Amino acid sequence: MPAEDYPVIPTLTEGNGYLLAAEDLKHALDQVNIAAARNDIRPELSGVFFGFNGDNSGQLVLAATDSYRLAEKKIPLSQGKENYKVIVPGRTAQEMSHILAAGNDLDAEKSVRIVMNENQIAVNFNSVQLISRLVEGQYPDYVQIIPKDFKSTIEVPIEKLAKEVKAASLFSTIGVNAVSLEIEPNQGVKIASTSTQTGEYHSEIEAVVTGEKNSILLNHRYLLDGLNCLAGAVAHLKVINGDSPCVVKAKDDPSYLYIVMPIRQ
Repeated sequence: MPAEDYPVIPTLTEGNGYLLAAEDLKHALDQVNIAAARNDIRPELSGVFFGFNGDNSGQLVLAATDSYRLAEKKIPLSQGKENYKVIVPGRTAQEMSHILAAGNDLDAEKSVRIVMNENQIAVNFNSVQLISRLVEGQYPDYVQIIPKDFKSTIEVPIEKLAKEVKAASLFSTIGVNAVSLEIEPNQGVKIASTSTQTGEYHSEIEAVVTGEKNSILLNHRYLLDGLNCLAGAVAHLKVINGDSPCVVKAKDDPSYLYIVMPIRQ
């Protein structure tokens, strides 16, 4: 189409500006984008929360939730002191990740600059500028649903747990995707699933279990998504009971938090 007929590209010259490491932002987006809702029934849930300098922390907090799971990541800011909160559309967050991934060569800039106002966000990296409208509305106060006290904690190698959950997923009921975790102090974790079409699956893996005996039923797809985003080799799964959220974290990375809601029997 003729250039003069092309929609006018918006400009954003004033607003709050921030500078942060491009690699940190790329990794953070990949860790939280998985949890954003895939429909627009609630527009704010289909976006990603960006919280700059909350409590004057010098950090950017990214969070996403589809009400079945929640992902939160904290990364340091290089510049920018204003306390600001916005909701970035999920599609824009994905495009940001793609742009940052395309700049992995040696000559690429190491930092990304973000400028935003009440309605728009501009992301500047290398020779690319991405401008997008923001999602209107208030992001849910997700912090209040993050559990603080737990009755059972599992310390287990991420690779081993992911392998067993994948195997159990082949025997889970389609549509429910349920995998059972039975937590036994001094023994480990028993993983099981049942399907009327394919049969049953049972396995047991060694794990360091602290606390009491417990059990929880989780969506294997959601659990695997979280495990695949963890850094390091060892995961911590923290459980209250079969009706409360399960917290998934890497042993050596306190900056990332993933929560899965249980399937209630």
